[in-house]
Amino acid sequence: LLQGLAAGLRRVARNHHLQHPAQGQAPPTSWRALGVPSVPHRRCCWSDGSSGGTSGSASQGSRDRSQHAGWARRGSPHQRSMCSGAAGTSNYLHIDLNPLFKRPATESRIAQRRATIEQLRLACERHGFFYASATDIVPLELIRATYEHSQAFHRLPREVKQKYHHRTASMQNLSRGWCPAEEEPMYEPGKKQTVDSFDLSCEHPWDRSKRQGPNVWPDDDVPCFRDDVYRFYQATTQLAQGLFVAFSEMLGLPSDALTRLSTDKARSTMRLLYYPANNMQQVDEMNLGISAHTDFEAFTMMFQDAGGLQLQSSDSKEEWIDAPPEPFPKFTVILGDALERFTNGKLRATPHRVLCRPHPRFSLIRFNGMDGDVLLRPFPQFVSEANPNKYEVRSQDEHLEAELSLGYANLEAMREMERGTI
Repeated sequence: LLQGLAAGLRRVARNHHLQHPAQGQAPPTSWRALGVPSVPHRRCCWSDGSSGGTSGSASQGSRDRSQHAGWARRGSPHQRSMCSGAAGTSNYLHIDLNPLFKRPATESRIAQRRATIEQLRLACERHGFFYASATDIVPLELIRATYEHSQAFHRLPREVKQKYHHRTASMQNLSRGWCPAEEEPMYEPGKKQTVDSFDLSCEHPWDRSKRQGPNVWPDDDVPCFRDDVYRFYQATTQLAQGLFVAFSEMLGLPSDALTRLSTDKARSTMRLLYYPANNMQQVDEMNLGISAHTDFEAFTMMFQDAGGLQLQSSDSKEEWIDAPPEPFPKFTVILGDALERFTNGKLRATPHRVLCRPHPRFSLIRFNGMDGDVLLRPFPQFVSEANPNKYEVRSQDEHLEAELSLGYANLEAMREMERGTI
């Protein structure tokens, strides 16, 4: 396994330049035409104090779980890189998402938009993921500023980070703030994880009935954290709304079929993740940065600065594929459980994991879910007498709670085993 991992790293380094180039970018435009307010472009100090850049039924349930129960079995010593010359890898697309946001809708821009949506369809149906960029919405300077703040926070002493612990700092256990690795839910039984996180979501006044509330902000120890990081959250919200519209059109649904189910009340968390450096002797199937799982929301945007991420493509026959980082502003988009359920399995959620590496790794992860009370069930055109609903019907909240409960049960079982109580 170690030899295979080392060979994979060498292939990535040698072939990194072979990733597909971005499509030509059209002139900038406003997102206001789609009815979403644009992110205010302001300046704030960066983490080093200097001036920053511009920012702006039961059987169904069993089947549902068994679909991904093979995560622990899917690990394979035969891995390939999305950027290598291995067979089939040329089909992994980089998609310029800027045409989705161009206004006014001229003939050429309509054609560009249709071409972009066709690229999305091919990537989602064949693979379940793609590389992307959207510099008109999420500019490079804002990505860099958010990364600097994440690095500054995670490098604080543990006793300082403890002030922002998610179980003590956030109101009524909203799970916002710092989550150390030993408290991360364990998606595969018995597999230790090493990832720390700082979590946030849409800012709201506290409302117990809606399970909403304010975020935790460490500005006392990381100046300007709130200003830059929350503007990044707002920018990725605009990007997510544009993708929801594009996915709806791609699936032959009304343009607002998904956006009306994902409002400012949606379960759309952002996580600033830190994977500490690990000695290569620890890299095995039982010690991971984060174990294999699919995401519980509709889709996820991943901004990463180092290798370790692995994915399973819909066409890869359960083979783990290295997904090395591309230079910012590029990022990775993977599909989640909600889109799989909405399409009755036409689209498939993307299994993924992060391996331990001998170098630290930081990533910005934006989950894009539905409102908590939205039922994750297929749209009518995806079910028929010959093709009935394959999934247990759950709301977004119920699905999140059920899946996270399994992860926390695995975590507690590991703790009991380590204490010698089982």
